[in-house]
Amino acid sequence: MPRPGLDMLLDQVDAEDRVVGTVARKDVFRFHAGFRVVHVFLFRDKETLLLQRLASTRERHPLRWGSSVAAYLFAGEGYEEAAQRRLREELGIAGVELEPRGRTIMFDQGCRKHIMLFSGIFRGQAHPDPMHIAELREVGLNEVSRLAESDPDAFTPTFRYLLGHVNLGSP
Repeated sequence: MPRPGLDMLLDQVDAEDRVVGTVARKDVFRFHAGFRVVHVFLFRDKETLLLQRLASTRERHPLRWGSSVAAYLFAGEGYEEAAQRRLREELGIAGVELEPRGRTIMFDQGCRKHIMLFSGIFRGQAHPDPMHIAELREVGLNEVSRLAESDPDAFTPTFRYLLGHVNLGSP
């Protein structure tokens, strides 16, 4: 499978998340194309969530805090497949049992973004990819909510959206 990047092909999807074609990631926002992403909330225990701070070189939302892992789906790729791929690529971990937590739709720069959220328990050691991740932090659930309310611009818009639309409770 190719590496993620601006030239990666994504499934273009309609309002019901049905594939209607493909689009290069670099063109999604220009064409206002519907597309798919996956987010993963990894918990160390039932009360501690692993947050990722995006690297300064990221094209969208550099240095903001977000989900443990997030990914655009390659054309033809399933949500869980993308989640497991990005766990390996961004955090260097494999084999985390993921539980679906919900699907939602968010409008992002004129695009309909279909989001699938998974959660899982992780007890091992993460090896963050410095090209994607500036920092990892384990934060208690109450603290995550407090921080997102007190300094919303410190977090990615999608992470803030998920906090408000999906039950944050641990697995």
